[in-house]
Amino acid sequence: MLTSQGLIHVTALDSDSASVIGEYWNAVRAYITSGDFGQLEPFVLRFIQVEEGFFEFLTHRPTLNRLARAGELHFQDLYASTGGV
Repeated sequence: MLTSQGLIHVTALDSDSASVIGEYWNAVRAYITSGDFGQLEPFVLRFIQVEEGFFEFLTHRPTLNRLARAGELHFQDLYASTGGV
């Protein structure tokens, strides 16, 4: 998951949760690469439960921009080798 401090590893509870997290990352990628916030809008003020607890999807544009500039977003490295999200 993406937090205001950067990436943290979480474990999805089921395949539906993993799919939602994947949709979120696709939306983040679209925003970072094109500046189009449209795909992120459904995630504003939305939370997801994972094994580690509840997390709000990060959609704050200045924070996303800061993390991208800091090199925190490496899309090819999002999925751990254990299959977790």
